[in-house]
Amino acid sequence: MTTSAPEIKPQAGTFADAVAAWRAGALDEARTRCARLIAANAQDADAWHLAGILETARDRRAARTLIERALALREDPNFLVSLALTYDPATEAQGAFAALERALAIRPDFSIALNNLANLYTAQGDFPRALAAFERALALTPDYAGAHYNYGSALFASGDAARAEAPLRRAVALDAGYVNAWNNLANVLIALQRTDEAMAALDHARTLTPESADVLTNLGCLLRARGRHAEAQAALERALVLAPRNASAWNNLGNVLVDLSRIDAARAAFTRALELKPRFASAWSNLGNAHKHAGDIESALASYREALACEPGSIGAHSNYVYALMFATDDGHTIRSAAGQLSAQHEAALLAQPVAHATVPDAVRRLRIGYVSPDFRTHCQMLFTTPLFHHHDHAAFEIVCYSSVASPDEVTARLAAHADLWRDVREFDDARLAQQIHADRIDILVDLTMHMDGARRLMFARRPAPVQVAWLAYPGTTGSAAIGWRLTDPWLDPVGAPGVDDQYTERSLRLPDAFWCYDALAPGIEVTGLPALAAGHDGHLTFGCLNNPCKLTGATLALWAGVFAALPTARLVLMAPPGAARERLVARLGAPGRAWRRCGARALRGLSGARGLSAHLGANRHRARHVSLQRPYHEPRRVLDGRAGAHARGPLGGEPRRPLAARQPGAAGAGRAHRCRVRRDRGVARARSGTPRHTARGPARAHGGLAANGRRTLCAQYGSGLPAHVARLVRARAAGERLKSPSRGVGEWRGAAKCPRLAPRSRQAGTGCPRNCKRNNGAVRSTGGERPLRLARRLRIGPP
Repeated sequence: MTTSAPEIKPQAGTFADAVAAWRAGALDEARTRCARLIAANAQDADAWHLAGILETARDRRAARTLIERALALREDPNFLVSLALTYDPATEAQGAFAALERALAIRPDFSIALNNLANLYTAQGDFPRALAAFERALALTPDYAGAHYNYGSALFASGDAARAEAPLRRAVALDAGYVNAWNNLANVLIALQRTDEAMAALDHARTLTPESADVLTNLGCLLRARGRHAEAQAALERALVLAPRNASAWNNLGNVLVDLSRIDAARAAFTRALELKPRFASAWSNLGNAHKHAGDIESALASYREALACEPGSIGAHSNYVYALMFATDDGHTIRSAAGQLSAQHEAALLAQPVAHATVPDAVRRLRIGYVSPDFRTHCQMLFTTPLFHHHDHAAFEIVCYSSVASPDEVTARLAAHADLWRDVREFDDARLAQQIHADRIDILVDLTMHMDGARRLMFARRPAPVQVAWLAYPGTTGSAAIGWRLTDPWLDPVGAPGVDDQYTERSLRLPDAFWCYDALAPGIEVTGLPALAAGHDGHLTFGCLNNPCKLTGATLALWAGVFAALPTARLVLMAPPGAARERLVARLGAPGRAWRRCGARALRGLSGARGLSAHLGANRHRARHVSLQRPYHEPRRVLDGRAGAHARGPLGGEPRRPLAARQPGAAGAGRAHRCRVRRDRGVARARSGTPRHTARGPARAHGGLAANGRRTLCAQYGSGLPAHVARLVRARAAGERLKSPSRGVGEWRGAAKCPRLAPRSRQAGTGCPRNCKRNNGAVRSTGGERPLRLARRLRIGPP
C-alpha cells in the first residue's frame, strides 16, 4: 500500500529551501534548515510540521511530539494526516484512525486522508470499508495514481483479482514509472493465469528499477511456474541479497528448492520466512509440503494445521491437509470427514447456487466427456491416461481435454492428438473455466486431480457439467457434493462389503478387472537374463520401491525389515531426496552402518551392516523426461527378473488366491484408506491371472518362506515373459471398452445425479431420491430411485 504524504506548500525564504532539500533527499540539510526556522520563530507551525515529517523515519514518537506542537499552533488537516503516519498500524491503529477522522471532519473532500484511511482499513482486513473509502477518494480525485494503486491492491488482497486489474492499469497509465503498480499488476495477472502479460509487466518494472527486491521476488515466482528453476532461484537469491528480511522471497525460494528436491534447504527457507512473519499461512502450508516430500507426515499435518490457524479460509492449505491425511491413517471414514469439512467450508456458497444445463439425455447421440488436469505432460499420470485416450470409442464419445499444463511438452502433444477438442486453459481461473465447460455442453466431466497439486475444487463446485466424476488421481474421495461419481473396481471396493461405500461421498462405478490401464511408453530397456542367476553374480536379489517417501508407512517398513532379515544378501532400492529425508528413512529402516556407493550414473546412498542390507536412495527424478523418468523404476526389476517393471505394479507379496468378495466380511480391511486398497487390487490381479503368490499369509510366515527358498522361488516365478497380472493392465483396447458402458450409463442417468432433493449422502447409501423426483426443467429429466446394485447391472459393470 502507498500511504500518501500530506500537502506541503513552500513559502518564501528559508522554509522553501527546507522543503526543496527534503524533496531532493537531502534530509540532514532539511533538518538543519527547520531547526534554524524554529529557533528564529517558535510560532512557525509549518516548520514544526516539516521537522516532524523529517523525524518520522527515525523516531515515530519524537516525530509525533513535533507534529503535535504544530497542531497546537494551527489545526490543519495536513498536519493531522502526518500525525496519523507516526502511529504503528499494527499496534497503534486507533491513534491513526482518530487523526484521520479529525482531518476529514475539517475537510471532508480531502482525498489524501480518505486514501490513508482506506489503507488502515485494509491493514485491519476490513475490505468493505476500505474499498468504499478508496472509491470516495477516486470520485473526488480521478487522476490520483496512488489511490488507484491502493484500490487495486486492496481488491487483490480481498480475493477479487478480476476487478483489481483495471485500477492497477489506470495507475500505470497515470504514472508510467510507478514500479509498485507494475509489480502488483503482475501479481494480479499471475493470479488470473495470464502469465505472458505478467512477464511483460515485470520486465517493464525491471527496466525502471533493476534491483527491486519485490520485482525480483515476483519474477522468481513466475519463472518457477514456467519450469525455469535455475533462473527462478537466481532471481530470488538476488532479491534476498537486496532485502534479507523479505519473507515472501524466502517462501518462494523454498518452493523452488522443493521442486529441485533440495528439501533440507527448502525447509530452512520456509523456517526463515516464518521467523520473519510468524503468521504467514502460505509459508506454513509450503513447509508442510516440504515435510511431506521428506516423508515426515506428522510434521506436514502439523504445518497445515498452523496454516489454517493463520488463514482459516485457505483452501490450498486445507486441500493439502486432506491429501496428506491419507498417508497418516488407514481409516477412510476419517479422511471422508476431513474432505467433507473442506467442502462445507469452501464450496457451500457455490453449491447453493442453482445451475441449469442445456445438455439433453440421449441414449443415441455421442456423449461429450471432458477431462480436467494440470498434468497432461511428462508425469506419471500420463502413463494411465495415454492408453485410455488412444482407445476411447470416438464413435460413441467426443473427448474434450482441459489442460492447465504450465509448460507443454511432447507428451502434451501426444495426448492432444487423441482428443476431439483440446483446450489450453492454463490462464483460466475457476469461474472462467467453468463457463467454458458449460458452453462446451459437456455431459460428463472427469476430475483427474482431486486434492493433489493443481486441483480445481472451486471450479467443480460450480457444476459446469450435469455429471461429474473423480478418477485416477488416487482411490479416495473428494468429499465434495459436486462430484457425484467415482470410478473404481470390485477389488478396490468389494461390492456389499461392510463399510466400503461409506468411505466416499460419491457413488462408485465399478469397472471389471481394474480401474486403470498402464502404458509402458516403450522406453527401450533391453530384456536381459536374470542377474541373480548369472555367472559370476553373487546371487543377491534387489528389490525396488520407487515411490515418494510419504507413502512408506511404519507397518510397511517393519515388514521389509523382516524380509531382509530372511534374505541377508538382498538389497533394497528406494527413492528419497538427499539430506535429512534419507537419513530419516534409513533410521526408520533400522539398518546399521553406513557407506557411500555409486550405481550406474546416479549417486546413491547405500547402507550395509551385519545383515547385508543395502538401501540405495535415489536422487531427484521430478524434472526427468519420460525415458529417464522410468529408468530408475526399471533397474530394480532388471536385477530381480530381467524385465522392466510397471509403475505401481512391481513384484508384490500378498495373499490373493481367492477374490475379496469371498472373504470373511471385514477381513480385507474394509474401511481402510487408498493405499491398502491398492495393495489388495494388485494382489487380486495376481490371483485372477493365476500368478503364484510370493509369500504366505501373515508377516511371520512370509519371512519364513523367503528365508527357506526366497531367491529360487522368486526367480522361478519371474524367469521369462511379462507377468500375467501386468499383462492385464496393459490391454489398452480392453480398458477403453471397459469404460464405454459405464460412461454411457452415467450419461443416461445424469438426471438422477442432479436431482435437487437427492443429497450426496443418500445417493451414496443407495437410497435414491426419497420422492422419486420426476421433473422436467426444459433441459434434464430426473428419474431417481434405482439402487446401486440394480444400476450396476443396468450399466453392465461390477464383478464378471
